[in-house]
Amino acid sequence: MPSTTIPGIGIEARWAEGENGWKPGMDENLVRLSALTQMSVPSVTAALSTANGVQIAPPSHANAGQVALSVGGAWWYYAPFQGMRVWVRDVQSWFVFDGSAWVRESGAAHVISPVVSASRLVTESEFAVGATIEVSSETDVVLTVPGPGTTAPQLGASVARRPITVIRTGAGNVSVAAAAGSTLMSAGNAFRAREQGSAFVIIPLTGDRYSVQGDVT
Repeated sequence: MPSTTIPGIGIEARWAEGENGWKPGMDENLVRLSALTQMSVPSVTAALSTANGVQIAPPSHANAGQVALSVGGAWWYYAPFQGMRVWVRDVQSWFVFDGSAWVRESGAAHVISPVVSASRLVTESEFAVGATIEVSSETDVVLTVPGPGTTAPQLGASVARRPITVIRTGAGNVSVAAAAGSTLMSAGNAFRAREQGSAFVIIPLTGDRYSVQGDVT
């Protein structure tokens, strides 16, 4: 009698008593249990390594986002299910699989992005965690909010987008622009930090509408 797949992490069970050929299925069960129970991984972006135990395949990998484990020189991959949680050691935070990507849990600690010194796109990862962005540049910097559908979901992205805070600490101006298809709103159409030391927030209202509020001119 063939085995039955049990709901949850996909354990096989219910072989007939005395049935032959159950060893491969039981080996799979034990590896699956070891890989998927109380998961802790080194990163969600680093390349896979046979020395790192249970891991998440990075975005560039053919099995991106899957749980990966090297056993005896062979790689095992498991597709995550919605709601699966993992502790990610390099960022010291819990991530959850939202059905399409691993995202940082909303209860994560305050996140500071790397200091910005050149114009760039504001990422979905930053909106997902409500990041603080320090801009320190001697020349002008433009932060561009994404256009609808132009930015693929990234690790750390979430449907629950949060306001981000921008702080100008350098001499160069810091302003906000919208990618094609998106709209910025602000009192008096003010989208530039007033002076060095000024701060403002970018509030996502919908997927393509943003409000800029704070010390702007």
